[in-house]
Amino acid sequence: MVVGQPLHAAGVLPGARVQRRLAPHALGAGTRLYTTASTGLEPSSGRSRDGDFLPPLTSRQTEIGLDAALRPGLQLRAAAFCVTLSNLPMTDPLDKTAKVAAGQRRVEGIEGALTARSATMAGGGRWQLTAHGQWLHSRYLVRPSAS
Repeated sequence: MVVGQPLHAAGVLPGARVQRRLAPHALGAGTRLYTTASTGLEPSSGRSRDGDFLPPLTSRQTEIGLDAALRPGLQLRAAAFCVTLSNLPMTDPLDKTAKVAAGQRRVEGIEGALTARSATMAGGGRWQLTAHGQWLHSRYLVRPSAS
């Protein structure tokens, strides 16, 4: 690594994520409600038309979810979430060989899973079957435009 060289130019990909999980709230036997809030930072790819490295990509995520034991061996998990990504590298509208950190995208979604587990069988084995589904809605909030 060369002194003064950005870390991602030297093949080092630092990243950071701060996550805060609020204390789950018990709603009854085997059921809890939770919320999560997190922020992230990761190196961006590409260079501007001036040859500079782009600022890091940032993210913010919030989630609220429910875990519920419907009965012994049957678990339901459901969550709704929103992720906002900023400083997305996009093609510079004035120089197609360069990038700009102008993009912003929001992804909203819901997901759920139903898991069935067997009782312990002879020999100590168990089986598990999980059905999972997810719906996502992604859209750009900011796109680069020629000035």
